[in-house]
Amino acid sequence: MPTLTIRNIEPETHAAIRQEAAKHNQSMEDEIRQLISQRYRLPKRTPLEIAQSVHAKLQGYPELVEFLEREQSPLPDPISFDE
Repeated sequence: MPTLTIRNIEPETHAAIRQEAAKHNQSMEDEIRQLISQRYRLPKRTPLEIAQSVHAKLQGYPELVEFLEREQSPLPDPISFDE
């Protein structure tokens, strides 16, 4: 796992982190790790949510939507193993 070193933290900030960590019965490192994870964790989205997001973003580019619709090729016929 990557390591992050933070220098030159103001004493008041350091004390506040120490107090919060103590309230949560954890180390300062665990407290900061949890805060960073909460702030930067990517939301888990379903495929439908992703498709809806892409669709919404494409609406700002009607010429691109038009191009994609025009260039969309049909799916090939499924393979049949029946004789």
